[in-house]
Amino acid sequence: MGILDKLFGSNKNSVSKTNEQKIEHAVIIYFNNGIKGMDEIYELSDELRTIIEKNNLGEFDGHEVAIDNSDGSLYMYGPNAELLFKGI
Repeated sequence: MGILDKLFGSNKNSVSKTNEQKIEHAVIIYFNNGIKGMDEIYELSDELRTIIEKNNLGEFDGHEVAIDNSDGSLYMYGPNAELLFKGI
């Protein structure tokens, strides 16, 4: 075992890439007009998650919202950003 294997681990135990879907692209929705409350974000997040999973487009990873609700982002990832964008 070499020094790099000791520091970073060996690739022998890694999961085969052929068995898992590679997620390489991102679609990030940014808003900066403020929202009245988090209910709107939760509802939109649920809708996006359902659409993405139903159409096998990738995954909805969540959201970030400023503490004063002035701006935020929604994060989605998949193998093809264009298809993901069109799907949502």
